[in-house]
Amino acid sequence: FTPGDKFTLNGDFSLTGKHLARVLRWAAPSLGTVDAGDAQNFSLNSEVALGTDKIAFKGAKGELGESTFSGDLIYDFGAASRVILSLDSEHLDLRRVFGNQEPSPSVGEENMAPKTEGTKTSLADVVRSVFQANSSEVSVRIAHLQMPSLEAKDVRSVVHYENGTFDIGELNLATTDGLSIKAHGHITD
Repeated sequence: FTPGDKFTLNGDFSLTGKHLARVLRWAAPSLGTVDAGDAQNFSLNSEVALGTDKIAFKGAKGELGESTFSGDLIYDFGAASRVILSLDSEHLDLRRVFGNQEPSPSVGEENMAPKTEGTKTSLADVVRSVFQANSSEVSVRIAHLQMPSLEAKDVRSVVHYENGTFDIGELNLATTDGLSIKAHGHITD
């Protein structure tokens, strides 16, 4: 390929391994060392379409540690800058994805957090930095969700974001310690 050439790839994709942080270091060296916690075993099988400004995983099925998931992801990183994600899981343990770290500082406390040399980037931070888009559509159904300081059942969410407005079609979450959240509506800047 020469600079400016357009290319496409359509086909099946399969990625399986035992050292997620090592694969991420190889695939995206600009991310530095990614802390995948103890979620080392992983797999992803999907139909894939890759172009110069878009990547799509259709009918994806994957595992991360003991968690399993399925869904679709379309990421248009061209001028449209759009993410469409549908995710379904019976059990999703994200404590490993967050590297079992303490929650990030609250807004306004970022400068108070100590800076250390050789800090590892959490897998969650990688996802946040890679998928920055002008608009997004996210649909999630997780029967059992585990995160640092949170465990929930029957998590359902349908969210659309565009031009600074979040349109929440559905947000349903019931924690194992009795908190229940049900919401829908709009959040604007």
